[in-house]
Amino acid sequence: MHGLYLLSRRLSDFFPVPLWLKLQRPIDSLDFVLPDWWPTELPKNSGTYLEIGPGKSLATAIRLWLNGNTVTVWDLYPWLNSQSIAGQFLQALSGDCISSNRKETLKAWLKHPKTQFPEGFIYSTGLVALRELQELRSQSVDCVYSIRVMEHIPVQDLHKLLRVMIGFQKSDGIGLHLIDHSFHATHAKGSGLSIGHLAYSNLWWRLFHSQRLYHENRLRACDFHQHFIRAGFTIKDYKEWVNPTSLQAMEQKSFKLSKEFLPYSAQEICVDQSLWVISSGDII
Repeated sequence: MHGLYLLSRRLSDFFPVPLWLKLQRPIDSLDFVLPDWWPTELPKNSGTYLEIGPGKSLATAIRLWLNGNTVTVWDLYPWLNSQSIAGQFLQALSGDCISSNRKETLKAWLKHPKTQFPEGFIYSTGLVALRELQELRSQSVDCVYSIRVMEHIPVQDLHKLLRVMIGFQKSDGIGLHLIDHSFHATHAKGSGLSIGHLAYSNLWWRLFHSQRLYHENRLRACDFHQHFIRAGFTIKDYKEWVNPTSLQAMEQKSFKLSKEFLPYSAQEICVDQSLWVISSGDII
């Protein structure tokens, strides 16, 4: 667990918590369904899950808990407090996707919460996560997953995080990771190429991010493939989504890449999202 401690220290240093974070309004509505890309072979109930970095929405983790699974959530930021977490569980109670036994458990907890979270659910952040994660035995998790998180991990910390993850994952379990490689500033503005961040040199990119909340490591899908293999994972399945507009700009040479990205092919550059199913079961 020493590696996890160092990782938590580094991430908490790299991601200083802004004061306005505590003033964030709760999410108005959540869709408590598993994403359409979620593998059907994963346990529907009685499984053990570890989510890395969900951000402000616990919808996927709560949906897994509603199905009867045990869920531990480790976030990079303290996005949520107990009140906002209880609010998300309250929204789930009003839906029709909850089993009868979980419904009674949730009702009792919301009425008289004797613990910080319902039984079978843990949410923790940064160094606080050490105590909760230590309760997870080595190779005890059916699925370690993340949704649009890995692109925010600094490159120098990625291998350490992956080694922590492989330590928790069962030999017959899987890792499931959806990675967003696109320029996140285009999400907010609704314009610009999804590869716009690849025009900056490494130096300018560090300066660009010096006053920003989100770090983007700019790794392409092929880079993550190498990191997963180096950490000891076996790639079981892979899917990618290529942005046609960015690909056209590359083919027409109307977009100039920084020299760091010139060795990549146009296809490798224009992968906006990638989905990885990885296993540690083949590791000797």
